[in-house]
Amino acid sequence: MSTKPRMNLNMLGNELKDSAKQSLQGLGSLNPSQEGNRTSVPDTSPRTFKRISYKKIKSSELNDYPIDNIEEMEQLLLQYGLLNPLNVNYIEDNDIYELESGDRRLHALQNLFQRYENIDGVEDTVEYKLYCKNIHPLYVNGIDCMVEKGDTDRDSVRARIIVHNESVRPFDALRTAEKINELAEIYTRQNKNLPKEQRFNVNQRIADDLKGKYTVRQIIRYKNFDSLIDELKEVVINHGMSISEISTYHTLTVDEQALLAHYIKQYHIPGEKLTLPSIEEIRDMVDWTTESNNSSEESSSDIQPDNDNAGSIKEETTSDFSAENEDFEELKKKAAKKLKENKDKENDKIQSTALAIQKKTKQLERDFYNYLTDSEQIELDLSTFIKELETSIETLSNLKESVTKYERR
Repeated sequence: MSTKPRMNLNMLGNELKDSAKQSLQGLGSLNPSQEGNRTSVPDTSPRTFKRISYKKIKSSELNDYPIDNIEEMEQLLLQYGLLNPLNVNYIEDNDIYELESGDRRLHALQNLFQRYENIDGVEDTVEYKLYCKNIHPLYVNGIDCMVEKGDTDRDSVRARIIVHNESVRPFDALRTAEKINELAEIYTRQNKNLPKEQRFNVNQRIADDLKGKYTVRQIIRYKNFDSLIDELKEVVINHGMSISEISTYHTLTVDEQALLAHYIKQYHIPGEKLTLPSIEEIRDMVDWTTESNNSSEESSSDIQPDNDNAGSIKEETTSDFSAENEDFEELKKKAAKKLKENKDKENDKIQSTALAIQKKTKQLERDFYNYLTDSEQIELDLSTFIKELETSIETLSNLKESVTKYERR
């Protein structure tokens, strides 16, 4: 019996090993096949180790992350065993343990239990032998778990669930922005309940909890990005644009963000850099769009319907409203086009100015070169003149000496 993995098992294995480094600090090896080699949990640990029957472990309603790649996880567990324990909270009212992290591993283990524990006799397959070695002890003795001893209130549990998942899951900008913003809200609430001297910087706390995966500046950008309207966020992701360049627009109103989203959809070419309009340009264009739409509505209101024809009124009103929406959409298109034209003109002006500066610079370079050339020529002429003058002086001196000799005769 074999299952073909759809994902790279090495990648999932590395993910498990990275997570194990955090969970197993100070505990030694927790491989279920190595009985009697476990290290006791220090009293200072925020968690305590315990083996728990899978029947008493339940998923948390606070965990909304998807559970995927179960078959791949089954293959990893068969091959390597449970490398690190599940993180759980004890719910005394129901006498159950609620998962904080490890849903995928738990579901994979449950599937393996169901598949292999009901087999009569012994199967001579590689998978069955691996199951007996690495998984069956968990069925008999219980699954390795770390029971949380710290805060188990909803906010604390939810925060730990987010931190764990965002630390190990593949990057997803929309999800990460949403979860970082939720984490910020949780920490802000917790901060308010702390004495002033114990309060912390929320953004720094998030960056620290995510083990340096994101800087404080990136945390702020993701929070700003999450505050944008869904339409704009989806456009940015679908067009492969940078979150850093779009997060600065979080101060725009809904209408202004909608116009920016339309502008990007209309003019952005994937793989090419699109110069975005400034916040002031967007606001000016939204004002123009609103004024144009209001003028259209005022013109429509001048026509008074016949009160005797109620059914006709309703149809005409609905039709007019639809038409107004279409007109407003058309205005948005025109506004985006006008924004693009203004931006193109601005870019052309900048380019023309740059060309003029470049031309002037080249002229100055030529003038300076000519000046240097003229200076060199003047220096050369002066040197020649001095040499000729020296020759003349020498000739004159010789002539004077000859005259003196002649007079002596």
